[in-house]
Amino acid sequence: MEFWLSSQAVIFLILTVAGFLLGFLYDVLRIARNVLRFGAVWVALQDVLFWLKAVALLFVVLMYTNYGQIRGFVFLAAGLGVLLYFLSISRKIFKFGTKTAVFAIGVLRKGKNYGKIKVVSLQKMIRRGGDENGETAG
Repeated sequence: MEFWLSSQAVIFLILTVAGFLLGFLYDVLRIARNVLRFGAVWVALQDVLFWLKAVALLFVVLMYTNYGQIRGFVFLAAGLGVLLYFLSISRKIFKFGTKTAVFAIGVLRKGKNYGKIKVVSLQKMIRRGGDENGETAG
């Protein structure tokens, strides 16, 4: 599945979008760290894994758009995308994502009834060893 994009402007735009995506993915990691509170070793490991995935993503994008040629504008475009993300919607995404994650964790810990939907706490399911009715699979 190979295609050639001859325009440097189009390649720059695609790499900027990839940088924007990397900014979003880093916010997801920041939300997880903010809500779950990992230790220093886990944070370091997460950083290494994030950057390995970031390099892999940029490599794939470069292979499809520019035949893997690494030039200065590649870093400029990806950096611009990250910068645009953090200057535009990062705060809102981080705030919304954190509130959503805290709510979801609270529901999983406590268990609640939401109309016709009964959410059983994760701890109760583990203690029962199966579904919300206490039945095990198999």
